[in-house]
Amino acid sequence: MERLTYLTPPLIYLLDDDPVFTATTVQLLKFAGYHGNAFNTPEAFAKAMKIRLPCLAIIDIELGEGSGLDLIALLRQQYSAAELPLVVLTNHDYDDNYLLANSHKVNAFLEKRRDFMVLKSSIDNILQNLSQQENSTTAKDEWLLDTLHWVLYRKTNGKKTSVKLSEKESLLLDWLSRHHGQVLSRDHILTLFQHADASYINSARSIDSLIRHLRSKMVQLMGEDGDLLIESVYGRGYRLMVHINVH
Repeated sequence: MERLTYLTPPLIYLLDDDPVFTATTVQLLKFAGYHGNAFNTPEAFAKAMKIRLPCLAIIDIELGEGSGLDLIALLRQQYSAAELPLVVLTNHDYDDNYLLANSHKVNAFLEKRRDFMVLKSSIDNILQNLSQQENSTTAKDEWLLDTLHWVLYRKTNGKKTSVKLSEKESLLLDWLSRHHGQVLSRDHILTLFQHADASYINSARSIDSLIRHLRSKMVQLMGEDGDLLIESVYGRGYRLMVHINVH
């Protein structure tokens, strides 16, 4: 399963309830070539995750409202964030915290009092390794949408399979692909269909039906995991989780 297409500069989320630390870290991230967004509560962090996924998240495990480790456990249960690169920060390097963080497959466990260059080096290494993995995966698994003939192709290790789409399905998948990794609300999708003069798409129920049909066709190409390539974001809309080349 492909992870997110990374933004330039790469987007990093920081969850910490210390305003001085977050302001300083966001500024240092900017100097290091990253775009940092800071949040002081798990609720604000979770809300942002529903709108746009970052390339990497930095989470302090000692929060005034709840534990960062509890949030990490919830993230790992969500398909979109199951493999999101995570850096854990702590003021207390306890063995129990380290073991629990590692059980959730965090990428780095750092003490906050360390120099910022230690954090930067960890981020650089994590994203560099991830980029190399994605390039390797992309070479083995490619998706292509032919919008002229309404056909979706998947090429795996040189073997190409395809499935025929309807015009509506092709339009919807095209729009989702152009907003890869971002949430498209049902209202936004309806507006796009109206601009395309597709008057037969006039309700949220029609959108949901189209999504079900698209998922079933992705399952034809990929097996049961294909059902997870378009993620439902409760109360907001849909997000495409695989990169598709559109022609």
